[in-house]
Amino acid sequence: MTVIRHEENTAIIDVGNYRIEPGPPRITDMATEELLDDENTAPHYRPGLRDADGKVIAIGKEFTYLDWGGNTVEGKRVFYIYKKTPINSEDEEIDGEPNPHFVPSHVREAAEAGEHGDNRVAYDYKWEEVGTRATEEEAVEYCENQAE
Repeated sequence: MTVIRHEENTAIIDVGNYRIEPGPPRITDMATEELLDDENTAPHYRPGLRDADGKVIAIGKEFTYLDWGGNTVEGKRVFYIYKKTPINSEDEEIDGEPNPHFVPSHVREAAEAGEHGDNRVAYDYKWEEVGTRATEEEAVEYCENQAE
């Protein structure tokens, strides 16, 4: 299996139909004054503001955050694994329901003609998160094993 580092962002690794990207772990925990202190979590996690899932943070309630760390506590890092998943972006409806991935033909044609500059837009697939691993090596191994 070929492992390729992205040219523009060497932190991104492609392994067949999988992509690996480093980032902070998503953690769900009980909101406490201590945890929400700037020393422990990013300053935008505050009571009354929204968490990583878009829910309002309240002391004593569960909330989800990206563990970037705080002023004194170092954040953690994991490796997110995404699988290239085909999607139907050509049909306006699927089984009588609106297709959330639908892209009108004039937009598709404009992209193919290069009218979106260097920004290559993928209309026929999406990167779907399938897991995380603690190390880059474990993430690459997972991707290689899935391809077998």
